[in-house]
Amino acid sequence: MGIDPQYRPLADDFFAESRDNLARCRALFYRQNVYDTGPLPEGLHTIRVETIWERNPSATTYYVSFDELQVTLPAP
Repeated sequence: MGIDPQYRPLADDFFAESRDNLARCRALFYRQNVYDTGPLPEGLHTIRVETIWERNPSATTYYVSFDELQVTLPAP
């Protein structure tokens, strides 16, 4: 996951789910900040999200979920 060519960190968004705690897991997992660029220069930027086919040892599948993008503009 990254923005522009110079931003290439990896984000592991694994969260263990079970039938007993599925609702709690969803509430905790979705809308979590897993990546923050910090301040970026003004202008056009490219967002790239890809699966690199490496998974958390506790995971059983490869899955990428992108549910929100938040852009915060500096105060005028």
